Amino acid sequence: MGQQEKKLCILIFSSLAIQFLCRYYSKYFVYGNSFHALIFVLRFCVPILTVKFFLKISWKNMGIALPKISRTSLLWLTSILILVPVCLYIIKLNISYQGYYNHYARLSDATYLRFATFTFSTLFGWEFMHRGYLLFGLKELLTQGGTEGSSNQVSKQTASVLAILIVTCFETLYHFLKPDLEAFGMLIGSPFLSLIALKTRSILIPLMIHLYVEVWFIIYVT
Repeated sequence: MGQQEKKLCILIFSSLAIQFLCRYYSKYFVYGNSFHALIFVLRFCVPILTVKFFLKISWKNMGIALPKISRTSLLWLTSILILVPVCLYIIKLNISYQGYYNHYARLSDATYLRFATFTFSTLFGWEFMHRGYLLFGLKELLTQGGTEGSSNQVSKQTASVLAILIVTCFETLYHFLKPDLEAFGMLIGSPFLSLIALKTRSILIPLMIHLYVEVWFIIYVT
């Protein structure tokens, strides 16, 4: 097994380990009934340590940079700002979906604060791990094999498609325990956010869109 294959294995299995631990054991490390400490620590620390000591990839190449925004990107972002509240409102009308989040039906100021704390402890790490560590990491490692133009080198376009598909699998499977509409939403939202990340060479825009979705979610479910 070559260096490239070893790094790919480390990247995939470390991401799986983070998902596994967060899904089944985060409930034992919740503080203030809302801050998921295990999720926050694992989604940041494991990628940072793995990149530093094993993958040795520049953080700029991992999407940790200011976005490169084109005129086309601005048009897409404007469309998203309009479509997100519309789509979420349509989803909100689903009775089974309402039932799943019934505990948010009457929120007090304290509950809003708990939700904000929960979002802070999970969302930023989610984007850092999936859009930065996994997505950009996969693209970088897949294009490192072979020399320029050689038969065993994966093209940048192919590497991008594979990275997007793998991240979509990770994110969608993690939502299988939630309502079907959320899992279905990930089939659409995940590749879309990953594509934006690759186009802008940054995780910042997908992170802000994800946060925007969460804000509208809490507005609608209450």
